[in-house]
Amino acid sequence: LGSDQRELDPTELDTEFHTNTKILLDDEKVMMAFKAGRDVSLFTNRRVMIIDVQGLVGCKIEYTSIPYRSIHAYSVESAGMWDRDSELNLYTRNRWHLAKVDMDFRSGKTDIMQIQKLLT
Repeated sequence: LGSDQRELDPTELDTEFHTNTKILLDDEKVMMAFKAGRDVSLFTNRRVMIIDVQGLVGCKIEYTSIPYRSIHAYSVESAGMWDRDSELNLYTRNRWHLAKVDMDFRSGKTDIMQIQKLLT
């Protein structure tokens, strides 16, 4: 994910993703949610889910689910004077390789330390 994400109301998305798209488990709850363009990132009580809407009209959607037990490390970087984005990097590992997921958040629209608390 590249674009700067802004925070959304998690209760609205919790209802939407349980009733409309049905991509969340029955006992899963959206804790934090962010949006950049048409893409959405969800932090639930079970996993991080990245929803990437592709194409000109958004017919193709990629869902990436990263269970918290698969995240072996993470790093956060707060916004600075010249770089106005805060960043989150998730490091996951499976049997074959180490993967890194980068997420940028818009300064002033996201509390990166709240995300850090959730991951910890």
